[in-house]
Amino acid sequence: MRYLTSLLFLPILALSASFTSGPTVVKDGLTATISFTVSEMTDIEVAVKDENGKTLRHLAAGVLGGEFAAPAPLQSGLSQTLVWDGHDDNGNTCYGINYKIQVKLGVIPTYDTTFHSKDIFPSTYLGYPGGLDPKYTYRPANDPFLAMKSFNGTALYEQEQRIEISADNNTGHILVNGVADGQGLGKNSASVFRIDGKTGKVLQVINGTTKIFDSTAHYEGQGRANYDWEGKYYYYRCANNVYRFDLDGKPAPWPQTGSHVVKNLPFNDIGSAGISAGPDSSVYVVHYTAHDTIDPQCISKIKNGVIVKSKFIRISGSMAGGVRVDKNSNIYIGARIKELSKPWPDFVNSDSLSGTICELETSQKAWAYEMYGSVLKFDSTGGSILYGTTGNLVTGGGGFHPGNCATWQSYHKCSTQGLIWMHYGMSHILTHTTYRITKCWCAQSRFDVDGYGRVFYPNTFMCEFAGIDNSKNMLFRIKNRDLPDGVAIGVGSQIEVTDEALYVVDYYNNKIVRFDWKADTVWNSSAMATASENRETITLTTEILVQPNPFNPSCKISITLPSSINATLAIYSTDGKLIKILKSGSIEKGVNAFSWDGKDRNGNESATGIYLCKLSNGKSSAIKRITMIR
Repeated sequence: MRYLTSLLFLPILALSASFTSGPTVVKDGLTATISFTVSEMTDIEVAVKDENGKTLRHLAAGVLGGEFAAPAPLQSGLSQTLVWDGHDDNGNTCYGINYKIQVKLGVIPTYDTTFHSKDIFPSTYLGYPGGLDPKYTYRPANDPFLAMKSFNGTALYEQEQRIEISADNNTGHILVNGVADGQGLGKNSASVFRIDGKTGKVLQVINGTTKIFDSTAHYEGQGRANYDWEGKYYYYRCANNVYRFDLDGKPAPWPQTGSHVVKNLPFNDIGSAGISAGPDSSVYVVHYTAHDTIDPQCISKIKNGVIVKSKFIRISGSMAGGVRVDKNSNIYIGARIKELSKPWPDFVNSDSLSGTICELETSQKAWAYEMYGSVLKFDSTGGSILYGTTGNLVTGGGGFHPGNCATWQSYHKCSTQGLIWMHYGMSHILTHTTYRITKCWCAQSRFDVDGYGRVFYPNTFMCEFAGIDNSKNMLFRIKNRDLPDGVAIGVGSQIEVTDEALYVVDYYNNKIVRFDWKADTVWNSSAMATASENRETITLTTEILVQPNPFNPSCKISITLPSSINATLAIYSTDGKLIKILKSGSIEKGVNAFSWDGKDRNGNESATGIYLCKLSNGKSSAIKRITMIR
């Protein structure tokens, strides 16, 4: 994705990057090898599309030649060779599929249209007269926004967030939640509006009642809906429970439990930011124990309707920006965590503020200290960021007071476990007073992660939204002042992305702004087809030898075949999750030797346990149970 040329405070990605060789695609049975070279630093996106244009595999995306190494499977440098192994994003083998390879250069969100809440659901709140169109570089301490009132006389920063959305990449539909209290929706109605993500047309109104929800009536109106991984169901997080419904709003019990409700979770009232679906029927839920305690912000994991682990991830500090999960079950959390020596990100100094936090006048100290946090990436095993006496990170969460200026860094030091990386720069929606930022979980920024692992987040302090690749290379930063005339985003509080669009929720003006993805260059291969299912039989008598077994840290795998076949040899967990593909394509007659180093397809070490080594040609398979001991 390219930078806008008006963002002069950033290095500029060339808008003229082109292919100097390729792309070329060499097909071999189920697999395809894609090769190309670009002329200069640029962002790329590589996808495998089916004959209807739907993405089968988000193969790779990121910045080539950027500040950080491009995210895997991309290699360093401007020349790339990528291999598609014939599987879709969920690890399913794509036998007999017609497909194309698509490569894009220079992708950026471009304004398309606006959906107003008054056209979606009845509301007594219509936004400030004339709307808010601040062409600010950042929010100054005397920002007139702080003094503005809604029609009911309540200060805007003291109102709950009025719209939250969940966009489904499979159907292109959006679930819209309107906060019930004061917005024309009764607290007990818990209504969810399903709309067309292209036109904004209301497709269905889904109503919950006290007969469905067995939490307190007060919090039924504060629940939020969030699509599951495949867009077949939605989850509704409300107070201490998580509910699963089909798209008509009818209870959808998990087959494993016979119930559509997971009960007795720790309390939560922070809406759809507090719940995210992952692969394999997993759900991740944000909750807290109490403000300013050792771990008030926690993530619990639910799988197949059962709480697998409470406090799966624990983070000190009182405010969150949501939770998201990628296709490899890596977990992303928004939290008010920052680097020890940086009260705010580098770009704030270069674009607006100057001096240290103790040199700023009182109200800007509060802004600068409390306004910025990070997106944090953990792997599938979880982790923590907790108060300690040492560490390179600090946490906000207690509010800032001038008297703390000399001691705030040492007071909030953190130690970490399981953290892969953090990106410092997402700002939140906070209630501002003269000396202090107060906290309300219900009015937090929401970020999103797409199929490639790219992260998109709002920066409400500087009136912009931004994107990074999975190595933290900046993709773009788009300010409110850069938008077309008449397109006002007062406070862009939430970002949702699909393969087709990026959506910004305007907290202030009560609307959803849609941006389409546009590319400088789009290259498509000719139509191709993967190999059909091999009709030769692999019987369970086919011997798979694994030595040693149990093993640590690696094992040797030997397969003897009576004839050559097209097949896949892969490692799976016992619940069917694909861990790593060892071979996909032609396997020769006779003895074939392979090895597994105990790592998954992303290079992460797998945990101690039992795994399945499976040889399959789509019709039949041979399986060997193997045990890893760390």
